[in-house]
Amino acid sequence: RRAYPLVARAMSSRPERLAFARAVGFSVLVTCPCPQVAPSEPGVQRWIQRQSVPDGMRLIAATEVSDDALTNTWTTQYEWMHASWSPITSRQAVAAAFVEESLPGLDRSHSVLAVDGPDIVAAGFVSLDVWDGRNFAIIETTRATHPAGGQLVGAVAAAVLQRLAGAGVELIEFEGRDSDAHNSVLTSIPRVGADPLTIVTHAP
Repeated sequence: RRAYPLVARAMSSRPERLAFARAVGFSVLVTCPCPQVAPSEPGVQRWIQRQSVPDGMRLIAATEVSDDALTNTWTTQYEWMHASWSPITSRQAVAAAFVEESLPGLDRSHSVLAVDGPDIVAAGFVSLDVWDGRNFAIIETTRATHPAGGQLVGAVAAAVLQRLAGAGVELIEFEGRDSDAHNSVLTSIPRVGADPLTIVTHAP
């Protein structure tokens, strides 16, 4: 009874996907740089040393908070990160999807949160071996306009990378879109490669 737009992903490593999408009328919605980083690489370790936690804040592991806190943080983060190009229709639906699909595979020991008093102000969610042996991290503030947003993202990313290096993880891929407020911090990390992803849409 209702026509819905279609949304699909096309990675640069599979150029035929984007070519096909464009051939049948899809248009580009947003792009994702997807830098691939080797945590133990000397340049990355130097980048880590340059990051600092904003005064009055601290970093904790995701193991230190409840499932509800993680779900609320993810949902709040997801909501603003998608507001400009794919607004959510329901916080409850996003939270339920996280609990069902993402929370079980979340690597809590490598995921890091930045807290300011009782509030979680930034988060780095890490999932290892998601598919084809690829490891992913999503790192952002919990709101787009945090005054120390760039510094927070840098500090959380550094902590995530240091934990991954200590565990012998050889490669991590950072998810995030060009439209994210602090994505430039993540793309400033020395990379060994990238598999940029294009999100395309087809309106009804």
